[in-house]
Formats: sequence, structure tokens, C-alpha cells
Amino acid sequence: MIRIFLIFYILFASLSFISCKTDIDVVEETTGNNLIDDSNDSEEDEEEVILPLELDAVADFAATEGTAITALDNGDSGADVDSEGAAITYQCYFDVVIDDAVTSPVLCSLLSGLSFNSTTGVFNWTPNFAAFQNGDVSGRYEFKIIGTSSNGSDEEIFVVTVTDILPHQHPDQEWIEVPANAGGLGLPSFWVMKYEAKAWNDANSDGDIDAGEVDADGCNEGACTTDSWGEASNVPVSVADNLPWRRITPVNALSECESLGTNYTLITNYEWMAIARDIESQGDNWTGDAVGSGCLFRGNNDEATVGDGSNIADSCGYNGSDPEAGAGRDIRSKHILSNASEIYDIAGNVWEWIDWDDPYAPTAGFQTGVAGCGPAELPAIVCGSLIDIEYNTINGGYDSTDGVGYVNAGGGGATRRGGGMYNTTNAGVFTLYAISDPTNFAWGDIGFRCIYRP
Repeated sequence: MIRIFLIFYILFASLSFISCKTDIDVVEETTGNNLIDDSNDSEEDEEEVILPLELDAVADFAATEGTAITALDNGDSGADVDSEGAAITYQCYFDVVIDDAVTSPVLCSLLSGLSFNSTTGVFNWTPNFAAFQNGDVSGRYEFKIIGTSSNGSDEEIFVVTVTDILPHQHPDQEWIEVPANAGGLGLPSFWVMKYEAKAWNDANSDGDIDAGEVDADGCNEGACTTDSWGEASNVPVSVADNLPWRRITPVNALSECESLGTNYTLITNYEWMAIARDIESQGDNWTGDAVGSGCLFRGNNDEATVGDGSNIADSCGYNGSDPEAGAGRDIRSKHILSNASEIYDIAGNVWEWIDWDDPYAPTAGFQTGVAGCGPAELPAIVCGSLIDIEYNTINGGYDSTDGVGYVNAGGGGATRRGGGMYNTTNAGVFTLYAISDPTNFAWGDIGFRCIYRP
């Protein structure tokens, strides 16, 4: 008997990913019978019986997107042969109808990231994040491996269940969880991009964010003058390096966030306020290292840089690059949430579009915000339709001198928040401008940030 052993070793590469190993091996085994002539008790010649090829059963198993599944040939890198020296060849097929039959077979090699050696039976697959089933490779796959020699053939069928890795769980990205009831607004927990959205083009369709695939300047050109660029070929991602995706209208920013999948969308005003009020309540975000002491960090905003942000007399913001990228920058570029998560550039750097929508009952399409409210300091704003929890601090008395920001809801309705790289004292986590047309307004200092609602 010739046996082919397929042994899967599951290795844990991290808390989020499982690495599975599979052994495919050929074991040569023969057996014989002594044929006895009962009439004269004479011994006939011993005959060797060659049994047909037989594969060991393969157990079903689970894998995770982005995790390598490797089939080894037990250290045997050469071609496999049976006990008579006849070469064994292998074939591998799959389908996605789980019926113990593989009735609509497709060559395994057509699965992105999968290779199969027909001589050694070595099977390698890293289910990536794109390439199959409309960009999502999660689900159940039924595989059939056939071994054949001149002495027969056999086949084994097994099922691999691939677990989906959502964009905010992607190992190449950084998103943070905003705790439930952040800022006292009563919202359930949600996930938000740690960094302003960057434009990613998966040039090799492997699902990994490789070097050179994220647009370096965020505008697809050094001049940064082309509006609404790259929307058909790029995906928003949260990574530290490269400049924020800019020159995009709020309507298209919403569309880009929704393209990530179900429950992904552009951050809404209430979710922004939950983050802003949570930030306000953490002493680490104030130059005096206590709530209300000194001023609240307002990021890269072009104001004269005074100190390093760790002293009550230091400037609330700083004058950095226009705009900036990367982690480990001036401490005023990031804020700390109550769960110790860090979020970058939510004040200063580039403005960010927000959707004026109800997170409990979302409405299809981009929603405009308030209009007709003249520019004013937060506590002094007079606007009949704007209520306190939509714009103001928990304290209720802070203004731009405290680093929290400024309000200008004059017209147009498309809302941007946080301030930009040129807004000096008007930048801040509570800054709110609603003066733009939602369908044709795209500037080089306005970006966006996506969220995920579990």
C-alpha cells in the first residue's frame, strides 16, 4: 500500500492570525500472501500483491485571510514514486459548493496566492484580501487532491473555511476603538481610522499594502490641483506614512468609506463629537497636563511653535509640514482617548469631511449640516438649528484661546471639522465649518476619515 499523509500544523503567528501547515507525504508499503496447496501441503511460490494507490483522509480545517497555509512533503523535495518506482503525479481542484464532490472543479492554481506542485504534491496558499469572490476571499472552499501512478489513483476531498479579515482588522492598517458612551453621548463603541485616510492602489491585487502602493502626496501629483482624483482605482486606508487623501468632495469621501464594506461609512458629526468630548476629558491632551490647564492640543496648524507641548505656557498647536504624515511626531499632533488609544491629526493638519447623519438611523447619501450661523467662538454661537451636543465642549465655556476651535456655519451645508494646516488659532477638535457645496467642493487641505460600526 502507498499512503500519502496530509498533516496540517496550525501555528499561531499573532493574536489575530493562525498559520496552518499541511504535510503531504508518500509512504511506500507492500504486502504478500503465502498461497498454500492443501492437497499436498506443498508450498507454492510466494506472490507479491500490489495494492492500489490510497490517500489518507484529510480533516477539514480553518484558516484566516492573510495567513499562510503550507503543505510540506516531510522534507522530501524530490519527485514521489510508488513502491514499483512508478512516478506519482498530483492534481488539485476546488469549488465553493460544499457537497463532498467538487462537481464544478477549478484548478487550485487559479486561486490567488495558491501554488500546487504536481510532482511533489506540495500545496501552499495564503488566502489574501482581494482577488476572488468580489474582493473577499472568506468563506468555505472544497478541495480535491488526486494522486495518480501507473498502479492506480485515489482522491481526497476536504474543506477549508477561511475567516474574513475586515479592513479595520487588516494587519497593515491601524484603526482604534472608540469606547461606548465616549464623551457622554451614549453612542455604542465604534472603530475609527487612527490616521486621516490615505489613498491605496493594490497594484498587484494581493490584498497587502505594499511599499509604493499608497499615494505619497495624497493628490496623485505634486501640484495637488486635480479634484476628485483616483476614486475608481484607490481604497481609503489608515496607515501612518504618506500624506492624507485630499482633493475629494464630501459626497465622494462618503462613497469611498462605504466601499470598504457593510457598516463602513464616513464619520458622522455625533461620532466626531463623541471623540472630541472624550479628548477634552483627558488631561494628557492639555499643555498643562490636566483638563482645563493651559490649552487643548490643536495639532499642525501653522501657529508659531512654542515649547514641546508639555508645559502650560507652550503653544496649543505647532508649525509643521503642510501637511504632515507619520507617527512619532510632535505630541500636539495626536490625542489620547479614555481607553488609552491614540488618534492623529483630528485637529489641524487637514480638514476632514463629516456626514451630518444620524448614526442610529442612517440615511442613504451624504447629509448636509447646519447653515446660516455666522462665524463665532463656540460658547457665543447663535444658531437656531444647532444644539449644544452637536458642536460645544462639555465645559461649555471654552473658546479658541483654550485650543478647542471655532465655528463657522455660514452656508452650503457640507461640514468639515478639525481645522487645517493654515488655520492657526481657529483649528481644534471642536472646530466646525459648514460653508461648502457637497458635490463640487474639493480642496488640497481637506481630507476625510472612515469609521466602522460593529
